[in-house]
Amino acid sequence: MDKVKVLVVGAGIWGKEHCFSIKRIPNAELVGVVSRSLDRALKVGAEMGVKAFTSISEAIEETRPNAVTIALPHGLHLEAVLEAIKYGVHLYVEKSFGASLKDAQLMAEAARARGIKMMAGFSQRYISNYNEMARLARSGELGRIRYVFAKRQTTGGFTEGHWTSDIALAGGGALAGWGTHDIDLVMYVAGSEPKYVYAMMEFDEKGRDIQSHVLIRCENGAICETGIEYYAFGGDCFAWVLGERGRVDAVREGKIVIVREGLQPEVKESPHKEWSSYFLTEALKAFIESIINDTEPPIPPEDGVRVWKVVEAAYKSAQTGSPIKIS
Repeated sequence: MDKVKVLVVGAGIWGKEHCFSIKRIPNAELVGVVSRSLDRALKVGAEMGVKAFTSISEAIEETRPNAVTIALPHGLHLEAVLEAIKYGVHLYVEKSFGASLKDAQLMAEAARARGIKMMAGFSQRYISNYNEMARLARSGELGRIRYVFAKRQTTGGFTEGHWTSDIALAGGGALAGWGTHDIDLVMYVAGSEPKYVYAMMEFDEKGRDIQSHVLIRCENGAICETGIEYYAFGGDCFAWVLGERGRVDAVREGKIVIVREGLQPEVKESPHKEWSSYFLTEALKAFIESIINDTEPPIPPEDGVRVWKVVEAAYKSAQTGSPIKIS
């Protein structure tokens, strides 16, 4: 296969970014867009120069894609996946990979049973500074990994009326809505599975977490920590990893500082000084390449299941005040 035909399901802000990203990838072809809103589907379809649909099945039957990307509210992922998977297409499913652990497990099981490729859309692994941090940690250059940390802060919070403010559609509050990116990142950098989870959270009057701080003890002994804060009077994202032979500090759109045992710190500037969706393009490119080369996608569905194991354990820990063992 020289070129992968791709159908995008979702025509919101991020669905459009999926379309733009697919059009940037030489060995991919955007063949259609699906939205629950006919007006939105027609508008985005016209902008992208492709056919618009309101039905996934109709879109697949008419455009015959090799792959489908799902860029819908979290609570709609499972239904869309189960509809698309009947046609044997490969699937890229956005974070948070469903709205619950059960959703994630059902999607992963369905993909394995059908024999199709499925990639969990934790695309922030492809942010250049985070990608380099993970490479150094996973290559062994930093020695045994002791601690991994990721922080996310936003100036605002929930936009009432938007799906991310709806616990049922998002799967929770700040942690389920956006903090899943950070859970995935620290687990990936640590290179291990979670063993225990302990969390403290602050909730608003609607029961949504507006700040969440999660500690994870990994099976390999590493400690991971994530923090997400809404209404933080400023927005920033950064991460770091500490190993026995060095450490790396990374600001998402800023500097990365690499400290190796016995050497002077190495400071690099990210080539991406302002936010852009380049990392989504890189993630989708990796997905496309896995189809062409018939290899396992770099973020398998089981990684999405792992994220939800941690998220649900974190909510339970915050409610009970006790650490939760991951089974």
